[in-house]
Amino acid sequence: MSRKPKELHLPPGSELFGTKTATTLIQLVYVLKDTYAKELADLTGLGATTVKNQLSNWENTGIISLRTVGRQRMVTLNPRFYAINELCALLERMVLQNPEILEIASAKRSRPRKTGKEI
Repeated sequence: MSRKPKELHLPPGSELFGTKTATTLIQLVYVLKDTYAKELADLTGLGATTVKNQLSNWENTGIISLRTVGRQRMVTLNPRFYAINELCALLERMVLQNPEILEIASAKRSRPRKTGKEI
């Protein structure tokens, strides 16, 4: 079963991180602060392997850090990255220019649904 990635209308400069997919993912990591690969895949409609490969590339370059919480590998921007302040400033400007990223990020449930609550 193949999922079709969500179609985003990204502004100019949307391939700054190599591809539109990579740019969308790094912006979501910035907005969500703490996330994990499956959540990013679900929010964007991308395959889990695609997301994991990109996260692995960024971990190897030091842009993000991964830590294990239970069985999840949580993803955050690496606070020890040498240009973290500049990267965050750039991502902030990019997110403000692309409100679709905020819409995608707002689809994330931050806490469990109350037992017995209607959907």
